Amino acid sequence: MNMDLSYDILHDNGKKILLIGKTRFNNEIWNTLKLFRDAECISYEEFLEIENKDNYQYFTAGSNTAFQVKVVEIIKGAYPDANFVSLVSNSAQVHPECEIGRNTMIASYVLINNASKIGNNCCIQYYCNIGHTPSELGDYCFVAPYSNIVECKLAKGTWIGQYCRLLFVTTNEWSQFYMTSRVIRKNLDKSGTYKHHKLVDEQTCLTNWLDQE
Repeated sequence: MNMDLSYDILHDNGKKILLIGKTRFNNEIWNTLKLFRDAECISYEEFLEIENKDNYQYFTAGSNTAFQVKVVEIIKGAYPDANFVSLVSNSAQVHPECEIGRNTMIASYVLINNASKIGNNCCIQYYCNIGHTPSELGDYCFVAPYSNIVECKLAKGTWIGQYCRLLFVTTNEWSQFYMTSRVIRKNLDKSGTYKHHKLVDEQTCLTNWLDQE
């Protein structure tokens, strides 16, 4: 078969890559990454038992933002100088001026055709489009498959469900959106859970995560 599931590895120092946390995302990535790089997927408990943590570089991904934050903080707490790689699928189309932070995943068939800024610890899932004019995604943003983002400023921890469409939208930290939400030209200055542009719950993706993988 000719399907290319490999990744471009950003911020790579050549050391073995440890994927920390037995999430479905990490296991999925490892199943491909192990074919062309020295890599291993382990739990964070196993990570804490490792000696010589400077012999490795690190990655973790998942749709549960609270767990993602926890794992990153565990890694940094145990090894403050940890090097985090980012992974960009070879089937993704990413503009050369797009800025991508560390520990960020750009999945298969994503299109980013502008100089957008993607923060650290983000996950842009399959068939997403960050199109037309640039957007800015803060750290820990998660964008589920088939979502469309145009000229948005997504604050730290913004979580977007499947099939969403956000055009000219500004969010507040840790806000989350039900799948199929449509939001156009809104400044959503309160954190919480949204269905379209309506705040339906003051809990955020840190406290009441919408599991819509």
